[in-house]
Amino acid sequence: MDLHHRHADKIATLENELDALKNDITHYIELNTELLNAHIAVTRLEVIEEGVRAYAKWHTRINLDYQDNGRTLKVFIVKE
Repeated sequence: MDLHHRHADKIATLENELDALKNDITHYIELNTELLNAHIAVTRLEVIEEGVRAYAKWHTRINLDYQDNGRTLKVFIVKE
């Protein structure tokens, strides 16, 4: 096999690996976006600060919203 064919084979292999990686990344983003934006089926929220319960809310539904490229987490509390 000449040099041109070997490079063409390597390029084709790399392109296939890149496509597979793109698919994996897309799948990962879709799964995590779904989880991050999902309504979490919990009924109690507790915030612990310095080892002490600083806030507690019972009988609630909680929605999470990640913003600012994951730097901000907003917790929305909805009474049930």
